[in-house]
Parts: sequence; C-alpha cells; structure tokens
Amino acid sequence: TPPTTYTSTEPSARMKSCAPMLGLSMCKKSDPAPPALCKSIHWTARISWFAEPIRPVFIGGVSVRSHDQAKPGEAAPPLPAQASGFEVDNVMSIPVAAQLAHTYTECAHIWNPIHTDRGVALAAGLPDIILHGTATLALAVSALVDGQLDGDAGRVSRLGGRFAAMVLMPSDIELQMGKAHNGSIGFRVLNAQGHEAISQGFLSYQ
Repeated sequence: TPPTTYTSTEPSARMKSCAPMLGLSMCKKSDPAPPALCKSIHWTARISWFAEPIRPVFIGGVSVRSHDQAKPGEAAPPLPAQASGFEVDNVMSIPVAAQLAHTYTECAHIWNPIHTDRGVALAAGLPDIILHGTATLALAVSALVDGQLDGDAGRVSRLGGRFAAMVLMPSDIELQMGKAHNGSIGFRVLNAQGHEAISQGFLSYQ
C-alpha cells in the first residue's frame, strides 16, 4: 500500500524538548555520511511546549540546554529492543518544504550556514543546503506522537536515534515505524534517495 502522507494538524505549532544528554559520539571519517552529520545520540527526554534554559552546552555549534544535571560518568539506561531492529508495520510520507531549513534555523536558533547558504554548503562538499538532523527528527517524532499517542506529547519519556544521511529540500521523507511493544516504538527515516536519514530510532512512552 502507498505510504500515508502526514500533515501536522497545527502547522503553526511549535515544540521544544528538554533532556539530560547522556551520550554523544562522532562516527569515523570512513562512515558514509560526513562526520559532522553523523552523530549518535541517546538521551532521555520529556517533550514539552516550553523549556526554561538552565545550563547551555555547546557541541558543534548546537546549544543543548538541560533542566536535569546528569552525574559525571552516569551510564545511559539500556536501549529498548527496537533500537537494534524492528519489523515495519506502517509507512508514512512526510513532505519537506523548500524553505524549511530557513524557518527551523530561526525557530531553533541554530545558525549553521550549511543549512541556509548554498555557497557555503557547496564549499563544504555538500550537494546543496541540507535540513538539520534535529528538524528531521522533529518531523518524525511529531508524526509518531500524533499518530500513535493521540497527539499527547507529554506521554513521551525517551527518544533515541542516529543521524546518518542528509535530507535535501524540497523532498519527501519516509517514516517507517514498527508496532508498539513494551512501551516503545521503533522507527527509521529514509530520505528521498532511500538512505537512512535517521536509523536505530526509538520512542518510548508512558
């Protein structure tokens, strides 16, 4: 069956997330995606409409702010089984508008010119400006919350995934998701070229 097309029920709505960052690792230069685009992040998160900044941490030009202070050396909790694989149960197509990176840049305050300046992107060896990995994640999670959690973002308790490939604009990305099991849903996002833009994705909920 053809994938379902996802459109937010509230196009003007904004969503912020606050989370204690438990781990961040860079991929090797030999990996397919450029190193700067290939971060593996696992975190525990509570999605909320507003987040009061407490402590800024700058990683590769991205400001991460957290209410909860993770203890030094604290290990991340075990990942759900869906992070290592799942059987696809549903597929959804999500349109990515041509100017989405510009809009997201201003909303998220992530001013990296590879997302908005074609000359800079080309000079960096990219084929064109690319969408932020976190914007791709936001599109996927918003679709999952609306489709699987009745739009209740407060039920999300944890997110995880790996940014693995670029998303160009305009294009359509494909969200593949598994069945909910033991309070978690596995997912991956494919870009228009069929490559995994987000791999090893999971969303845990209450």
